[in-house]
Amino acid sequence: MNFQDLKNVEDYQFFLDLAVRAADKKASALRSSIKLKSVNKLIKSKRIEIDRLKIMQEVICTRLNEIHMKFPSVDDLPEFYNQLIKLNLDVDMLKKSLGSVSWAQETISKLFTKTIIQLKRSEDVKEMTIARRATLGRVASILKQIDKFLTVIEESRKIMKTFPAVKTSIFTIAIVGFPNVGKSTLLEALTSASPEINSYAFTTKKLNIGYLKKDGKKYQFIDTPGTLARFNKMNPIEKQASLAMKYAAHVIIYVYDLSDQGYHIDDQHRLFEDVKDLDKPIIVYLSKTDIIDEKIVKDFISKHKDMNIITDKTEIINEVLRLEKDVFDE
Repeated sequence: MNFQDLKNVEDYQFFLDLAVRAADKKASALRSSIKLKSVNKLIKSKRIEIDRLKIMQEVICTRLNEIHMKFPSVDDLPEFYNQLIKLNLDVDMLKKSLGSVSWAQETISKLFTKTIIQLKRSEDVKEMTIARRATLGRVASILKQIDKFLTVIEESRKIMKTFPAVKTSIFTIAIVGFPNVGKSTLLEALTSASPEINSYAFTTKKLNIGYLKKDGKKYQFIDTPGTLARFNKMNPIEKQASLAMKYAAHVIIYVYDLSDQGYHIDDQHRLFEDVKDLDKPIIVYLSKTDIIDEKIVKDFISKHKDMNIITDKTEIINEVLRLEKDVFDE
């Protein structure tokens, strides 16, 4: 899912000005084109006034309809994005705002249509001008009523634009562990991604995502920031990671760092136990084995025979493929 294509939602004055400019341009063009002596003033004025309203109706209603139709429905989104939106936005207010825009579009359209019918029957130039101006005034009033809702939708769009582009329809693997244990390095080795990798401990500023094509299939790998606390104490990026693990991931790769250069092994064990609660297949990857005493690695493997432990990056893909078959066979 990618929210980058959602268009800016402008304020009510923008829509009004846009419609008036388009209508004035059309009226000017009509005045220049209707020069036949056989066309009397009434007919000419009627054509101009009706076309003015039709242009304004099209511009305003099309723009409002685009906002309502193209903005994603929260209830129809995959669960990952559904939860992400509920976490970051006032969903009830967003729904109310979109409903208000839909109401405005329908009301304005009916208003224009009613006035156009009135103009077609009119036999007085002054009466037509008054009717057109009165309609525009009522349209402006309706747009002003929904201005606060347009603001809500625009602020929601800005927040949604920051959401990670997670593909919820393909097999997904979350790479989990504390900061600086080697998650980003592993992501780069397994996929085409080029995540930020530093030699010092830091918390990933976003969800890094990479893809692998294997045997005609595409696999998504998500490098998640270290989950350091309970959900209500996490920062926004860590909450995204937690939701990705819970709702998007089919398999989890938990990365252990036995090098004593970062987090204590007991802390890593505690986080691993939390991840196990997700009840998903887990591959345990031991990173930095090239700088660790071989005995430490062997002792860890011997002590944790209940874990699905891998030390070689090249073996991870084969294990992912095996687990994919198990997941879908279930």
